[in-house]
This record gives sequence, C-alpha cells and structure tokens, in this order.
Amino acid sequence: MNQSKIGTYLIGFAALTSIVVPIAVDLNESHLFNPEWTGHARLHDAMSFLMSIGLGAAALWLIWNPSRRHGGYLACATLLSIWSWVSLLIAGLFPGATYNNEAEGLSPPVLMGITIWPNAALSWIIIMAGIAGWFLLSRSHRKSTAS
Repeated sequence: MNQSKIGTYLIGFAALTSIVVPIAVDLNESHLFNPEWTGHARLHDAMSFLMSIGLGAAALWLIWNPSRRHGGYLACATLLSIWSWVSLLIAGLFPGATYNNEAEGLSPPVLMGITIWPNAALSWIIIMAGIAGWFLLSRSHRKSTAS
C-alpha cells in the first residue's frame, strides 16, 4: 500500500472516530441522559458530540474527494479530523474538569503509579494517527508534484 493510501486511511480513521465514538459514549445514562445533569449540561454535551460528528464528516468529505487531496485541503481535513480529540485534552485542563466519569463507576488503570485515562489516551492515539496521515499524504503529494 502506498503512502497516499495509508495517509488517507489514517486521517479517515481519525475522522471516523470523531463520528462514531461520541455516539457510542454520549448517548447513554452516564452522559446525555444522566438524570443528575442539568438541562444546560445536556445542551453542552449534545452540542459537543454534534460538533464532533460534523467535524468528522467534513474531514471525510475533504479527504475522500480526490480534487481536494492536496495542500491546504489536507491540512484542513487533518485539523477537522483531530480537533474533537485535541479539544478533549485541552478541556481537561479547565478548573474542576476531569477525565473521570463517576457515573460509570469505573476506575482508570494505574501503570507504574501513573493514572491512564482511557479517553485521554485514545485522544492521543487518534491525534497521532491524523498527524501521521497528514505527513504521509503531504509527502506523497510533494513527490508527485515534483515529478
């Protein structure tokens, strides 16, 4: 498989996770339908997962449209595909915010004294996949235009 296809698949993977994961984790009683959440908190959760779905769909549209698989379009597709995950990492820095969801009743794993937050770890993996995809696609594009 060539670099262009691998890059396309990596950015596509990041974009697709921005669509699928929020649906899988937010549409339940520990998130959007949590009876302890205020209506305003539900509004923000719904807005967040709908934005993520929209960003992922836009990234897929850009990356799978051959006429847009170059230059600024690649950078835009990459940013759209990973932005939900970058946002999740940054959101954890706000006072009072936590990656832990007590409503799920799960404890995060601890490895060598370091707490591993699954949602943050997944975010890093997806971000790195998107960036690697951009790098491979950009490199492939530069080679094809130099020839």
